[in-house]
Amino acid sequence: MSVTTVQNNSVTFDIRPYLTDRGWSFVGGRMVHQSENSGYFEVMDFSIQSGQTYQYSFQLENVTSGGVKISIGGVESELFTTNGYHQGDITATDNSNIKVWSDGDLQVTALTILQQVSENISDKNTITWSEQRRGWVTFKEMLPDAGFSMFTRMYTFKDGNLWSHQVEDTIPNNFYGEQKHSRIKFPVSSVGVKTYQSLAIHSNKVIGTTENGIETQLGNVTDLISYDFESREGIHYANKLRDAIMDDKLKGRYIVIELTDEESADTYLQIFKIVLKSNVSTPNE
Repeated sequence: MSVTTVQNNSVTFDIRPYLTDRGWSFVGGRMVHQSENSGYFEVMDFSIQSGQTYQYSFQLENVTSGGVKISIGGVESELFTTNGYHQGDITATDNSNIKVWSDGDLQVTALTILQQVSENISDKNTITWSEQRRGWVTFKEMLPDAGFSMFTRMYTFKDGNLWSHQVEDTIPNNFYGEQKHSRIKFPVSSVGVKTYQSLAIHSNKVIGTTENGIETQLGNVTDLISYDFESREGIHYANKLRDAIMDDKLKGRYIVIELTDEESADTYLQIFKIVLKSNVSTPNE
């Protein structure tokens, strides 16, 4: 179980050192609270910034009494008392740490704190229009000063220089002399809790994940590099999916995977199919 915070880059904390004796304990991958001793645990590794907005989310399970509330930067959320997924936004008023409070008998999983770096998407991205689809289709990290198209080619200006796009025999994902990387992020969900066993990527080259690029609904976190894959006939297999900290099996009602070609960005990436093998989790696992 972990709290994940995102501040330009994701950082994952092991939650167990922060569980106090105020009714909190860690059992079977879940944060468990008992109503006999109401109180909170406090996460002190992440620096909260006053005036910054944070998004929180968590799964509340087996509630028989009381509830849970989140405090970030001196501001508390509402008290959540029902089973299910809960989320919200908090704008910090001071630099106080993240706190989770409860007075009930319940369990908390998949707790995530997300720092929203920029409220204005245009500060970070260029929106792309597709004439074929007649709509805005994607965001690009490149930020030109101006641009125009001539025949079938696009030209942009950056820092007083003219750049031609869609040029053959050039390094892909290289914009204005800065190398970018492709990223593909997708969720896989199921009706019940699954144990995720292996990942097979049908592609023209071996790719891995971003740092902590695999996370499950129950808080298991890990990542994969090219060394973790075995390649056979154009298919790249990662046959051991385990939690990076606890070496436990990856379990949950969903899993989120973010792939990147950062280790091999000098050639074009083609992905044909991705297969995730899993089975229904049992209490004995």
